[in-house]
Amino acid sequence: SEGGVALILERAGDARARGATVLAEIAGVGITNDAFRLARNAPDGRGLAHAIRSAVASAEADPKDVDLVMSGAACTKEDEVLEQAALR
Repeated sequence: SEGGVALILERAGDARARGATVLAEIAGVGITNDAFRLARNAPDGRGLAHAIRSAVASAEADPKDVDLVMSGAACTKEDEVLEQAALR
């Protein structure tokens, strides 16, 4: 089977102005490039961990306040292991 998805983001103020209920909010974003290899992250997850810490700092939050981490792994075993290491 096939699937598809679309995610449409809107400023919270714009949504409220048109009477919509705001269901979620992106509070922080973290982006890094650990430059380990051209298309690979460092095997210990340090670059990913830095991105997570940056997102938490960007949100002016505490790690215990994080409800969800949306990661961008390519669904390979190697990437999943890196993400788990970074989240620890």
